[in-house]
Amino acid sequence: MRTTLALLVLAATTVAGGAACHSNSPQQTFDAPTGFDAQRPIDASDQDAALDSGSGSGSGSGSGSGSGTDVNSEIAAARAAADGSAALPIDGALVTYIAPEVGSDAIGVYIQAQQLGPALFIAVDPATLSPAPAIGDVVSFTITDMTTVAMERRADAVTGWTRTDTGALVGELAQDLSTATDLVTNVAGYDSELVTVTGTIASGLTSSGAGHVAATFETAALTGSAAPKVRLPSDVNSAADLAASCVITVGPSPLVQFNAGAEVTAWVAGDVHVTSCPAPKVTSAIATEATTVVVTFDRLIDPASVGSDGGQFTFDQGLTATAAAVSGNQVTLTTSAETPVTYTLTVANTVTDTYAKGIDGTAATATFVGFQALAQVVINEVNPNITGSHDLVELLVTTAGTLNGITLVQDITSATPTTLATLPNLQVAVGDLVVVHMTPVTSTTETTTKADCTDAACYAGAWDVNGNAAGITFSNRVLRVIAPDSTVQDALALAKANSTSPAGFPGDLQALQAAGEWQPVDCAGAPCTYTSAPLASDPTIAIDWSKAGSTATGNSVSRTSGAATHSAADWTSGAQTFGAANP
Repeated sequence: MRTTLALLVLAATTVAGGAACHSNSPQQTFDAPTGFDAQRPIDASDQDAALDSGSGSGSGSGSGSGSGTDVNSEIAAARAAADGSAALPIDGALVTYIAPEVGSDAIGVYIQAQQLGPALFIAVDPATLSPAPAIGDVVSFTITDMTTVAMERRADAVTGWTRTDTGALVGELAQDLSTATDLVTNVAGYDSELVTVTGTIASGLTSSGAGHVAATFETAALTGSAAPKVRLPSDVNSAADLAASCVITVGPSPLVQFNAGAEVTAWVAGDVHVTSCPAPKVTSAIATEATTVVVTFDRLIDPASVGSDGGQFTFDQGLTATAAAVSGNQVTLTTSAETPVTYTLTVANTVTDTYAKGIDGTAATATFVGFQALAQVVINEVNPNITGSHDLVELLVTTAGTLNGITLVQDITSATPTTLATLPNLQVAVGDLVVVHMTPVTSTTETTTKADCTDAACYAGAWDVNGNAAGITFSNRVLRVIAPDSTVQDALALAKANSTSPAGFPGDLQALQAAGEWQPVDCAGAPCTYTSAPLASDPTIAIDWSKAGSTATGNSVSRTSGAATHSAADWTSGAQTFGAANP
């Protein structure tokens, strides 16, 4: 019995961009043509190959059972069914995509039979199905339960899973929605269907659920608030080195409805195709040794574009580079002997990012002070709750040297961890206190002595320095003190009772524990989560800062003098002592 694939006759009915005539009604059925653009069969561990073109490894003959059953109507009926128990047959659908496990997102299988849909997400672990599904499989089964998650229709239980064919050719099922004007307004009509979308990342990529980032994604037809989102795993984003203004194509992959919004979604690196990204910029240069300078860029640098002799990096004041080595977005330079003067570094535009784009000529320089021994500091006292985001963090110096380039950072695993402060070039001694003022109420940064600032907001017994124009987020958070060479000098895990529970906090806490920066190493033998015992936010695991006052003179959380177990037991809450020794 020949199998048939329900497909739209493309030449007769497709409208460019899929915008004008999208429908979930049944379409004409005919045999799949030979040479149909294919995705070869893969499993979830091989998803990067999902977009390979070719002839397919199976017969490629289609997805119907030949019995006359209209699988498109069956999928449409499932989408229209009420949530709860069901008995909905699906006879001869095509597996178009396998969603791997990323963060807390559901793992599962997408099915479809014709280009204009309908399609459906089967939120069932593929490993529990036999035979294990692969892209290009023709499958039949019965849905036994339907559900709706954030307005997306899903089948979350199936029975009778069978496969009647493999290697069917699915590539041309993908609709190009780059010019679709109804991509967002008709998101329910496109939900779960295989699509490609070309657009521009129009905002910074920010955290979007555990292990994911997202941004506004402007297309040729939709911009600003009318545009969809692009969403992808954090590790895929990091590997692709995406940023605002990158022009990319996503797909073929299923479009996802999230509440009333449309998410152009990638799951694996092969789902993202970069056309262009902004030119890389120099963001800083820091002397980390007497003959070493670390140059940081805002994008990944192509190692092949950097000569090993360092000749593309020039300095004033007679300093020279003799060697260069690339690691990610940093280049470490070996230099002639530095002195503690201010140097200007210039980077040649022959240094490129991983997309062969040269350094932005308007951001090719950085100034830095020649090497001085770096101070070591620990976090000593914190108040994240001061009205107007005038939050305070006190640091205690444990090794004398310069503070230059040390950063205070909030969070780890989000797309853009928040830099709360970058410390200035101050020479400090063991036992000195440094009070960092968030959203400073005055020009507090001192440059020579602890008495430079005479404003009432400053502390006579401490160095007062400015943080950034943003406060600390008063919820479950981690803080880190990071040296210019990216080593961590100190870290804290803090939690606020009865607060919103940020999804990224357990992962941040686990990262501290895995790096040996926080004790205990886990929660009673299991990873610390919001469901572990004890919880990740339990006061035995994370410092309880819920009692912090709302003024600079109110309560704070502080390290017990001399305590250094890197655990919540080191800390207590009570009357603030900023600028003075802790009890």
